[in-house]
Amino acid sequence: MIRSFPFEGHIDREIKLNIEVGGFKEITLHSEEFFRYGAKGIEPNPDKVLDLTVKAYKLVKSYGDDYEITTDFTTAAVVKYAPKMVKEVSEYMNEGGTWHFIEMGIETGSPRLLRLLMAGKALPYKPEQYPDVVEEAIGILNDNYWVVVGTMILNLPGETDDDVVKSLELLDRLKKLRVLTFPLPFIPMGALRKRDFTVLDKMLDDPLRREFILKALIKSFEEAIAFSDLIVRKVENFIVKRLIKYIAIGSFNLVLKRYKEKLGSLVEQYGGEFRERLKEEVSRAVITVRIDKDSDEQSSDNSA
Repeated sequence: MIRSFPFEGHIDREIKLNIEVGGFKEITLHSEEFFRYGAKGIEPNPDKVLDLTVKAYKLVKSYGDDYEITTDFTTAAVVKYAPKMVKEVSEYMNEGGTWHFIEMGIETGSPRLLRLLMAGKALPYKPEQYPDVVEEAIGILNDNYWVVVGTMILNLPGETDDDVVKSLELLDRLKKLRVLTFPLPFIPMGALRKRDFTVLDKMLDDPLRREFILKALIKSFEEAIAFSDLIVRKVENFIVKRLIKYIAIGSFNLVLKRYKEKLGSLVEQYGGEFRERLKEEVSRAVITVRIDKDSDEQSSDNSA
């Protein structure tokens, strides 16, 4: 069962504290699973979620029209299960088509690993449905002005090459969606105690896992560049805004260029199916973006 704080006497007090003492204008309703607020089991409680959202929205807006609320974390399953709830909440949080980031722990594209290690992540769906659930959920969030920050884990216990291939297949399915895919290495506690930090090096030495890491990072940097306005949305000075944005885009482009070069060098090192998969990704990777025209501005900030 999910333990949820009440709005009256707790969340409302924290909102006021962050605004009146902290000076924040963006209030994040922090939760590891916002769309399951007030739920008694695995199924969400849309009425509770919407009630919290409306109350928080009205309280924040009482301080001025430039104050706003957002949230920071969801799972794929609950978004697919209750798209109407997501849409209704987003009308308050992403008012007027304002984009925000939201985090999603994708973790793996392998139904086998999901069933073995975290079967509950797919509920009420089956692990075999999970890649479809992730793709559809990110699409729903994008439709409601959410840019998804999705983490994916390599080196999970029991992981095989086939599991990594499944994650690569899911990554390919997410190409056209607004999602930053961050590959994270699973490092056993024993390795940390022994100060053995070679896990990532070993993964990078493996062609299949290196391909996944580079593809995921290229996708992340492309999206980060496209949504660079999130970085400068609340900066009022035009010159400072353009300068920060220019530096940010320049930095992202530099790193992306390095990854593209690295990916290109792999094409020459390896043949067969691996080489063919890389060719398309190298040619597709974006390394320059226009900054002449401002796009939709977006942001999220402090918690309540």
